[in-house]
Amino acid sequence: MIKIVVDSSCDLPDEYFKEKDIKVIPLYFKVKDKFYRDGVDIKSEEFVELLKKEKNITTSQPPIQDFINAYKDIIEKGDEIISIHITSKSSGTFNSAKIAKEEINTDKIDVLDSENISVGYGFVVKNIIDLIENGIPKKEILSKFNKIVSKVQLFFTLNTLEYVYKGGRVNDVKGLVLNILDIKPILHMKEAVPKIYKIVRGRNNSIKELNRIVTENIKDTKGKFELAFVHLDAKKELEELKNSILSKVNPKYHFTKIVGNALGVHSGPGALGVSINYLEE
Repeated sequence: MIKIVVDSSCDLPDEYFKEKDIKVIPLYFKVKDKFYRDGVDIKSEEFVELLKKEKNITTSQPPIQDFINAYKDIIEKGDEIISIHITSKSSGTFNSAKIAKEEINTDKIDVLDSENISVGYGFVVKNIIDLIENGIPKKEILSKFNKIVSKVQLFFTLNTLEYVYKGGRVNDVKGLVLNILDIKPILHMKEAVPKIYKIVRGRNNSIKELNRIVTENIKDTKGKFELAFVHLDAKKELEELKNSILSKVNPKYHFTKIVGNALGVHSGPGALGVSINYLEE
């Protein structure tokens, strides 16, 4: 049997992780001298308050030993592993997983780079699981992986550039003048990193533009698709955005998720995003 391992920056419904028996390796974040395991040591509501109050929160990838322990536990039960992780261009998590595989020295583990984040990463994982459940052999799944990655889009907007600028995760943002003109860029994942898609002024305009971009991208495809909606401390705005989009398009499946804590350190409160998963006919 093939087991899936992910890190905690993978955003999918909580019940999905349980139903599919997905092993989640938590990322870590540090507040002052205290380390927290993402999704384990603190709830989302508590994290948002902490994020608003503390200005020096840092994140780190899981220790290699966390992967080694998880991998050994699965392999000892006779299963194989596909370990899928947050884009390697924004985190060292993928490399930690690769080192863990090399230390165990087995061909029963394959470590893959989702080239995405949050719910975009989540859709890459879901697509792999769908193939496994359809009885597709592991070798064929691996051969399809690059195509699977290319079928997922993620668009998002931030309420403040403070957190992403501080974390240095979006190079495009470094050139913008912050705190004036009320700049709210629309970002998307391109070449495995977040890049500016369009510059917008004002929160309301950024949400309207996000709505338009997602809707137009969907209307350009004739095939089936799925949607994921994600936010951090912006539930009301996300519900309005979601309802508006769903009144115009008809996804095969959709879900809503709160951004994981480790990613939330870089997005900040008020982040809103939508991912499109284009399905093969």
